[in-house]
Amino acid sequence: MPDDDDPDTIRFAYTIPSREVIEVVKAVAATGAVLPIAPPGPNSSWALDFSGPALKCTNISEPLRSEIRSNIASATGSASNCEAYGYLAWLEGMPFLNTSQTNASGSGEHAFNSRIFQGSSMPAVLYLAASPEAMRRADHESPPAACSKPAASLYAPEAGGLMLECALQSASYHTAFDYINGLQDVDLSTVPLDETTIQTVSSVNCTTAHGSEGSCDFTPGILRTLSFQAVMDAVAYLLTGFVSAEGNATAPFMSTQVISTALISTPELHFLTQPILEQDSTAGARTLQQNVLAWSSTRDQGLVKSDPRSPTSSLAETIEDLFKNATVSMMSQQHLQPNASSAFAPPPVNVTHRTFHNVYTYSKTKLWITYSVAITVTAITAILGLIAVAASGASYSSSNSFSSAFRLARGAMLSTDMRNEDFDGRDPLPAHLAKAKMWPEHTRTSQASRVDSILLSRRSRTSSIALSERPKTQSRRSSASLLGVPPDIEPPTKPWSAF
Repeated sequence: MPDDDDPDTIRFAYTIPSREVIEVVKAVAATGAVLPIAPPGPNSSWALDFSGPALKCTNISEPLRSEIRSNIASATGSASNCEAYGYLAWLEGMPFLNTSQTNASGSGEHAFNSRIFQGSSMPAVLYLAASPEAMRRADHESPPAACSKPAASLYAPEAGGLMLECALQSASYHTAFDYINGLQDVDLSTVPLDETTIQTVSSVNCTTAHGSEGSCDFTPGILRTLSFQAVMDAVAYLLTGFVSAEGNATAPFMSTQVISTALISTPELHFLTQPILEQDSTAGARTLQQNVLAWSSTRDQGLVKSDPRSPTSSLAETIEDLFKNATVSMMSQQHLQPNASSAFAPPPVNVTHRTFHNVYTYSKTKLWITYSVAITVTAITAILGLIAVAASGASYSSSNSFSSAFRLARGAMLSTDMRNEDFDGRDPLPAHLAKAKMWPEHTRTSQASRVDSILLSRRSRTSSIALSERPKTQSRRSSASLLGVPPDIEPPTKPWSAF
């Protein structure tokens, strides 16, 4: 927009963070962790070092601590018109302004300081104060304790109270990203570069914009400061405000979004998740679900019994971690990625890609036992087979099994005659061959040798037989020869095979 003092100069004024920055900060504040960042591969890792914003939270010391307590006490009011503040967060100055305006609830003579980073340059500092005792009541009819007790005792550390100041500083980030099957693991650490609190930028005069060109050159320092304060502005937008209690109200009045952040799980702010406590109650008022779990039968219990999470980090540490996670999570936004052609673009980094495969590991002893048993059994089986082959005097192999069967059956003898139509081997089996018996060639040969020897002996013994009887003997011999067995020799009782 044009400058009022110099129409030829264009002035840029800071207003609010961009929508993308606000969305990232809200998501990180709700989860308390770094948002998922798209990796270049499902199993990849890389390290990245860069300069970024960081918050340094410390306890407020005197005399500022006493001034804040006095300011809160003046805004609390009297017992008849009282508003007790259990949580407050603001930017610069005191929590309440000394004006004639009333506060958010309409009581008191002070208005809450809701100033943001606009209008003028100021230190980027966020202040917080909390006291669980401030809203505690003696009974249902009594006002909160802050209406009758001094603020010094309510916001003292021994009473559970605290006062923090979180200053925006420049820090060096070291991040290590590791992804295993798409599961993200981020190792994050920071080292302060400058412990000086950053001053916000309210506006920038563009002295190089002249005529119709409208060009403007921004220095890297200005751009960095605007980026830093935008992240803090988005965080302050969630945390600033107050939580108060009036009269005998059982529910607090909230003018802040801190209840929707992960800070509510810290020991210092956990009391904000409970109804207003009574002084004589050590556990505080119970919720409906807690009463159902305590009094009703199992049939009425709609939720499982679970112990509340025990907070492990203080409020100061949690705020610092939340801010760091929000800064790194800006990488998850597509619209916030750096322009590679810019002079301020970060340098490329080396990415390691890993490939996983199955690896089988066995004990040496188990392997030796398993393979030794297998080799021993195989060797014994082979030896027994060779012994059996040698003892039977046969030698067969799988490669000539058909030829062996063919040679064995070629000279076999059947107990019945084969007809011409029987040689084609078609089914069904002819009835006259169903009960036929077969003898191998070597059996028939041995029988034939025996027959020849018997016939020779008989021929010598019967040389004196009359010539009239020879035709009958020859006829019987011819009949026996057809079967390959002499008439008085019985065939083998155990045939080699049968159909």
